Amino acid sequence: MTWQNMPVRLKQKVVDLLDYESRCNLRISSKDDWEVVDSTKFVPEKLKISEIPSDMSEGKSTIRLEIDSFTIWLTGKEDLTKIDRGWNGEISEEFSEIRQENRYEIFQKLLLKFSSRGVIEADTVELNGITCMPPKDLNFKCSSLKMYAILDDYSADWLRKLAPKFEKFKKVAIDCWRDDTEIKTIQSVLETSKSLKLEYDSGITDEQLLKIEAMDLHLLSLNITVDGAKKRVKHFLTHGKMTDILDITFSIPEYFQPIAILPKKTSKLKNSPDTKTEVIITESFLDDLIEIGSHGISN
Repeated sequence: MTWQNMPVRLKQKVVDLLDYESRCNLRISSKDDWEVVDSTKFVPEKLKISEIPSDMSEGKSTIRLEIDSFTIWLTGKEDLTKIDRGWNGEISEEFSEIRQENRYEIFQKLLLKFSSRGVIEADTVELNGITCMPPKDLNFKCSSLKMYAILDDYSADWLRKLAPKFEKFKKVAIDCWRDDTEIKTIQSVLETSKSLKLEYDSGITDEQLLKIEAMDLHLLSLNITVDGAKKRVKHFLTHGKMTDILDITFSIPEYFQPIAILPKKTSKLKNSPDTKTEVIITESFLDDLIEIGSHGISN
């Protein structure tokens, strides 16, 4: 059976296995292949959006949109934008063009173009340094989220677009330079199932800390008490995996001793549900288990 004689459903199964570059090459082969590719759902492993300001010209920046190995660069100032495209980080000059249009408007149109019914789906979405609002009619669906250096008032707006409605994030890492009051109210962040890393004061309480499902945990909150941290450590030692790290920054009383966080004396706690290994917890084992106490904020 040749490709031309293959049923459409079987072709779609083949296309489903292709990476983005191979899909693009197949799409321009013929009208039939164009229809097959466009009718086959594509979920990239990674969607990364970053913006880098120019050191040479004020108000000029480059927006970089990466979909797996495919990249689009939008470099411009005001209403003049140079568009570059390429694979594996290398620009293909034959696809470059200049438009009399604002780069942010082009960027938002591109995102809508890559969406399906107003939703962009990817395994991991990473945002870095974005200085514009997300498109109004667009939402994202991803299992892992990374947000860095989203300035001004945009971080909460992007996060609302990314927050899952019916599923949980598996991994979340957020480090934004602003007053993160609004971010604190987005509950889906705390519902992350595997890894949660927040570089801002999350403001969570002892009660919320104990309810966080993610075992790989890095966060700061001045509302956490020693008692809350102690309970979380015990929970971590019981349910955490060898690859998980518990790193909590919280307010501690004067003369606090980190060893007080551990269960009294020597304890036996199971290492993980899928092994029969027992870990013996002693004072000398503290540094290998948690990064706590030395990160504490004194009153």
